[in-house]
Amino acid sequence: LEYFLVERYCLYAQDKKGNLYRGDIHHQPWPLQPAEADVRTNTVSQIVLPNTTPILQYVDRIDIVAWLLKKL
Repeated sequence: LEYFLVERYCLYAQDKKGNLYRGDIHHQPWPLQPAEADVRTNTVSQIVLPNTTPILQYVDRIDIVAWLLKKL
């Protein structure tokens, strides 16, 4: 599950006019580290959070190679 969730090799960006761009990237596998958080209120969307422990991980740093972004 970890691999499926984090190993994506493209990035997306949006400019001030709302145009969406996509670019390919390359990097070594993410050196994931465990993380903890106390989430009490969801302010991102209207969905109700499940009453389970979230799966959290982070990466301190990773270097990437990025190609030019293309407008979608």
